[in-house]
Amino acid sequence: MEVNLYWTRELSVGVDLIDRQHQQLFDYVNQLLAACLTKKDNAEQSGRMLTFLHNYANEHFRAEEALMEEHHYQALEMHRRQHLGFCRKLQQLERRLLDNPAEQELAAEINEMVIDWLYEHICMEDRALGNFILNQ
Repeated sequence: MEVNLYWTRELSVGVDLIDRQHQQLFDYVNQLLAACLTKKDNAEQSGRMLTFLHNYANEHFRAEEALMEEHHYQALEMHRRQHLGFCRKLQQLERRLLDNPAEQELAAEINEMVIDWLYEHICMEDRALGNFILNQ
């Protein structure tokens, strides 16, 4: 199973703060996937990384939403709902890991859900935000 989420220039939204935080998110997702695939201390390490990823995502979303407010971005509420939905998905994964620490499918689900969501959200929503900010 591929465990790396790759940052490329095509994922850049053109706003330094957002791009740096996205790159950091990618690093954390990669660490989480590696922890999920490691047999030794799998559940404990995966749980710590998942909680850390969740906290960092919240921090990133707050920063992104502050930029939207500052620039009077018209799609702020829709974007905020998407962020909330992502955080809820992370909470569900955290609960599943607590309920069943030996669950082997967790890495595959993180790969599907988290990585797919991040790529789609960055390419569609965050790129639109970046264009809006850069064209003001």
